Amino acid sequence: MDTIEGNKLLADFNRYLEKARESKDPYLYAMEHAYQNNGLKYHSDWNWLMSVVEKIEAIGEDSFVVHSYANVAQIKKLSGHPGGVLIFRSVGDTKIEAVWKVVLQFVNSHNNPNFVREVTVQSSPPQ
Repeated sequence: MDTIEGNKLLADFNRYLEKARESKDPYLYAMEHAYQNNGLKYHSDWNWLMSVVEKIEAIGEDSFVVHSYANVAQIKKLSGHPGGVLIFRSVGDTKIEAVWKVVLQFVNSHNNPNFVREVTVQSSPPQ
């Protein structure tokens, strides 16, 4: 999945287009414009990416937590597991790239229950 496709997947998960169309908020209008013109910045801007991280961590029946250190990121499921169970892990050239990749893994899984649950993504720069 390239950067544009990945960013659009995250925007869809965050429901930004729906929110933009329902709102007169200039920020959300700018998001819709960015979506249409391949200007989404989840891969390069912590403010954009953290909105997705916060949504993942707020998912109801299971408790998920996103951890990152250096250029490694992981998502753990906490519910019913002391210390958590690793579900996804990613390595990137930078910390934001690793978090972006691990979030993409989670969103793919969330959108498709048949998606592989334990995956390690090799380092590759965003395009």
